[in-house]
Amino acid sequence: MQAGLLITDNGPHPAETWAIASANALLDWFKVDPNSGRGAQLEIMKLRTIAAVADCLLVHHEVVQRIERQKLAAGEHSRLMADLDASEHTDIDKAIADVFQLVKPLLENAQLFVPGSVFGQQPDLHDYVKGVIRERIETDLRTNMHIERSWHADRNPGNEHAQIFRAFNHG
Repeated sequence: MQAGLLITDNGPHPAETWAIASANALLDWFKVDPNSGRGAQLEIMKLRTIAAVADCLLVHHEVVQRIERQKLAAGEHSRLMADLDASEHTDIDKAIADVFQLVKPLLENAQLFVPGSVFGQQPDLHDYVKGVIRERIETDLRTNMHIERSWHADRNPGNEHAQIFRAFNHG
């Protein structure tokens, strides 16, 4: 899985930034075979899929940010050190299913993959891709939650929970 960085020097990112970063990171995993005669066509298909995946993930990033901010603003400071569980805010399984339906047409084009980058039979491939999608979505939504908590801790330096969070996460 590709790792990426979103610099948050001026506050948390809007949900649109998270959505496109998540979609780009996920679709970067789909490598078009440079020797494919349909390479340009497949790249266009991939770009359209990135946009569709970003639209799908936008809803999930928006709700995660909104609810996390609301809970923190309502004084739930103890959640700063709670587990990062995005399923508390949004339906992860639905997000995975929706994204899989968007990327599934890419899987039907064997030329999409550089030889050797994916192994297995078609049903196994689908399960494998769903696992990759799950990992990406869960990682990015949890990171979104963490950033919201981090900004909240920064804005509330006198709060004991914020102090613990900052000490634990930022030394």
